[in-house]
Amino acid sequence: MASFDANELAYGFNQPLGEANHLRMDVSRTSSNGYVDREQREAWTSAFSLLTDFSEQLSHTLAVEYQEEQVDSPYWGSPVLKGRSGDLKVDESRRFENYNVADGRYEQRVRWARSITEYQLTDATRLGNTLYHYNAQRDYRNLETYAYTDASNSAVQRSNALLQRHDQELNGNRFELLHQGGLFGLSSEWAAGLDYSHNVQTRYPRSVAGPFGVVDAEHFEPGHFFDLPGMTAYFGPP
Repeated sequence: MASFDANELAYGFNQPLGEANHLRMDVSRTSSNGYVDREQREAWTSAFSLLTDFSEQLSHTLAVEYQEEQVDSPYWGSPVLKGRSGDLKVDESRRFENYNVADGRYEQRVRWARSITEYQLTDATRLGNTLYHYNAQRDYRNLETYAYTDASNSAVQRSNALLQRHDQELNGNRFELLHQGGLFGLSSEWAAGLDYSHNVQTRYPRSVAGPFGVVDAEHFEPGHFFDLPGMTAYFGPP
């Protein structure tokens, strides 16, 4: 346990499975209560890999990783003071105020898989091929812009509500040739490769500029996202 209720737990192990196979697994969890009011974060990651030696020259690694992260009421900054000349400044006494809505959210789910084949052609030359798949979904649900209404800096106007989902899938293959040799009596490494990939990313954006009212700079109810005019719980084409 550390500052701001931050904690981290991780576990990993290696395990040979006979003479030809080697297993590796890792799992970790992190969480924190944030130094900013109401912001909380939790993340899980896991990784699995299996290395198989078919011969002294040929090996294969299957690797899979997964991450899941959630941030409640993400912090999007502190408004700049009005009526001040010179550098832009914020009120130090309010820098931990979170003007996002109570149910603001950022979250992601990421999957990353690779099939890696390596062949030691000679002592100096190695061939490698990596077939890979990446998939991610990220969601944003926040009220993100804040500005003081006048030089008294006692009230904050909130605007720019954003509801967005990113769906991404990447598939590809990379071929590599690596050679360790010499050039003019000096050690030299050479590499060549070819990578082909296909990336599809779909975004479902829904945003309303607002503004969405004025709150007291220090004592306010953050409200809820879907109570904002124009916002509905829907991901899809406009």
